[in-house]
Amino acid sequence: MSKESERLPRPAQELEELASYYDDHDTADEMADGQWVEPMVTTSLRLPRDVFEQLKENARREGKRHTAYIREILEHSLEDTDSGELAEIRTKVDELLRTVKSQETAKVAAARKKTPSVSKRTTSRKPPA
Repeated sequence: MSKESERLPRPAQELEELASYYDDHDTADEMADGQWVEPMVTTSLRLPRDVFEQLKENARREGKRHTAYIREILEHSLEDTDSGELAEIRTKVDELLRTVKSQETAKVAAARKKTPSVSKRTTSRKPPA
């Protein structure tokens, strides 16, 4: 479906046209090649308001309902978890971060060794004789 057809709520005139179409047309042939899908369940999810608003905004930008957008995120999360790819990627990223951090620490330590410490030097004056 196009982004335009996904906008909700739909105008009353468009809804009337759809109702009229389905009143006058037999859709049995259109449904003959259809596939049965597993029924979905409804659940409630508590989210911080700012997270929910951001999800709604992201969904709007993609021309989707926020519920469909959240479902896609959850489905992709399960796919990544099932394949183990996400865990492997996270492990590699963590390993890279540790390596980079240890190299940065080593560079800082080496730079400190090369740089002489600055101390205040005082000159002593001999009292006049």
